[in-house]
Amino acid sequence: MPDPLPDQLRDRHGLLDLDTALRRIHRPADLSQVRPARNRLVYDELLCLQVGLQQRRHRLESTARGLASDPVAGGLAEVFVERLPFAPTGAQRRAFDEVGADLERPKPMHRLLQGDVGAGKTLVAAWAMLRALDAGRQAVLMAPTEVLAEQHLRTFLALLAPSG
Repeated sequence: MPDPLPDQLRDRHGLLDLDTALRRIHRPADLSQVRPARNRLVYDELLCLQVGLQQRRHRLESTARGLASDPVAGGLAEVFVERLPFAPTGAQRRAFDEVGADLERPKPMHRLLQGDVGAGKTLVAAWAMLRALDAGRQAVLMAPTEVLAEQHLRTFLALLAPSG
């Protein structure tokens, strides 16, 4: 069976060629041949998934239209940060900058905000939602569980109260 992966890539990741992997997954000489064969097939599946996702993202970004939301001087987002009872961390400020740059583009945002518990992800989400409101848009925060939704409500009430 021809292999679409270049030799260099297979060597770098210690992967079998496709023909060998298919033969060993279906008719291994012994069980020690199964894991390397499975690793190669899993790699192929994940690679196809990732390429498909990137193609979808490229197609979406080249055709979809977002709504640019420029910052508003003295707007809700700015007042929110000014009235916080603490100074945002450097990482939070970088997140504000990066999310803000995304919001200013006329393309849909594709961003994952990742951080440890207590790192300020909810703070950044609140700020981003206020940026949307400043631009006359609507915003919603979705949570996967009722417990987390209630936690976010309490956090938002505490964060937003000083801003009125």
